[in-house]
Amino acid sequence: MGVLSSRLRAAVLTTILLAPVLAVSTVAPAEARTQFSASAAGPWIDTTDRAAVLAAYRAEFERVEPDPGFAGNVSGCVAGTTSQAFRQSIVQRINWYRRMAGLDVVAERADYSSAAQQTALMMAAQGSLSHSPGTSWACHTTTGAATASKSNLALGTYGIGAIDAYIQDSGLNNLEMGHRRTVLYPELLQIGTGDVPAGNGTWGSNALQVFDANIWGTRPPVRQPEGFVAWPPSGYVPPQAVWGRWTFSLGGADFTNATVTVANGAGPVPITVLARRQSSSPLGRIAPEPTIVWSIGADNGSALLPTPTSGDECYDVTVSGVAVAGVAQPAFSYSTCVIDPSFSASSTSPVGSGPAVPDNAVCVNTVFSGWTKPCWTRSTGTSGFVDVVRAWQIGPVNWLVANAITTGVTPDRFDPEARLTRAQAATLLWRLAGSPRPPNRAVGFDDVPVGSWYHDAVLWMAANGITTGTGPGRFSPDSFASRAELVTFLWRMIDSPPTQGANVFSDISAGWQRAAVRWASVNGITTGTSSTTFAPDDLVTRGQAAAFLARFAASLSA
Repeated sequence: MGVLSSRLRAAVLTTILLAPVLAVSTVAPAEARTQFSASAAGPWIDTTDRAAVLAAYRAEFERVEPDPGFAGNVSGCVAGTTSQAFRQSIVQRINWYRRMAGLDVVAERADYSSAAQQTALMMAAQGSLSHSPGTSWACHTTTGAATASKSNLALGTYGIGAIDAYIQDSGLNNLEMGHRRTVLYPELLQIGTGDVPAGNGTWGSNALQVFDANIWGTRPPVRQPEGFVAWPPSGYVPPQAVWGRWTFSLGGADFTNATVTVANGAGPVPITVLARRQSSSPLGRIAPEPTIVWSIGADNGSALLPTPTSGDECYDVTVSGVAVAGVAQPAFSYSTCVIDPSFSASSTSPVGSGPAVPDNAVCVNTVFSGWTKPCWTRSTGTSGFVDVVRAWQIGPVNWLVANAITTGVTPDRFDPEARLTRAQAATLLWRLAGSPRPPNRAVGFDDVPVGSWYHDAVLWMAANGITTGTGPGRFSPDSFASRAELVTFLWRMIDSPPTQGANVFSDISAGWQRAAVRWASVNGITTGTSSTTFAPDDLVTRGQAAAFLARFAASLSA
């Protein structure tokens, strides 16, 4: 099955759903279900624990994707390789979705990736997608063509972006959600990934082998006691991973007569059943599993659902009328709660809304153009990060953690010396402001895709003049931010106040840096890298960013 990135979908729509969408078992179940090693088993995320879900989400989606290390050449038909770190990053993203869905994790198989790399090269060189590319295709190899028949295919995106696109599974020709279903197939144990970065006139591409040797293996236990796999899953889910198309899969199920009802706090929610996928085989087994697909609301559900702004929004789902092996099943019921990122689970109101302010809160008493009166909690404990040891970092990082602005890169690491990307900077500033709801309009940057973890933050910044991007239609989310850029963002957050006096730093030469750095110096947000230098063009570290943000909040609360 193939998927195109959102930037290319309007121009080229060649997505094809062929062999990987449906494989039918042709052997008896006792012969087909070969028991594989359970070595791929991994910890499911406890989606009943809101804090654990947020921590797992931020740990995965705030990290920096490794460089692809692509050693091939499209024009020369050299498939090459990508770096092991890059491939493991892709496996990690797959496993975040699987762990959230209550499935065991998968591992990379080297020969699968080698073959998938040839497939990805063919797709990039041809500029098209096919699960059965002929010998006339550019850079054709027998291995690459064979792997195309058992892989998810993407054109216009690669790496972890392709995995996100497979789970979203947008487009009218993906109503059966084959990409999502294969990534979330319980029996899947091993994957292979091939990736070609965009460049030199070719689109980026990904080939993800999702049918492995265990395709008819024994179905492993899943988190749901009733055995189903849903996306979004039951429990708490970050809004950045909840699209309007919902899926409910169950091994051996027949959804011919199934009905779906959804309700939230306001009552019944309109839904539209988009597809029912089940086996026509007398054995009743297909890969990926039988699934019913529905959309929330009136459209076909490709887009993200609106982010809740008045507390977490919970949906009660009931799927009735399902049969397995001709036997009617009791109704399946579960609840999915889409997290409001501005809502504190320990409070009775959204953070920054005014009421239920704790005694140790620090509240801004000024209304700015893009945000209003957020309340910040003074840190009273430690961050728990073992790598935050420098005295000037400890207090600021503790403060960021106390105010849910960061959860670190892992539960016990903050990585204070790592560089901060522009996407990460935007997200930190947005959370600092209480995660205000952005306007309902296009972000204006071609490299900030809808549904990305930083989309709302960048949209909010752009709408309020905090950023104008790095060039026409570009924000450069994966580029590292400089010290001057971060300070300028903070200055613009409070509507670019004029500051009198000369700049104390001798290395400020760019006109756009002067006013912001002077303001930061006067208000104690920076003391520079020496008494006379600020190093405006140096890349800002995560530790420095923490200090800037904490001092910024203190300056507003003085």
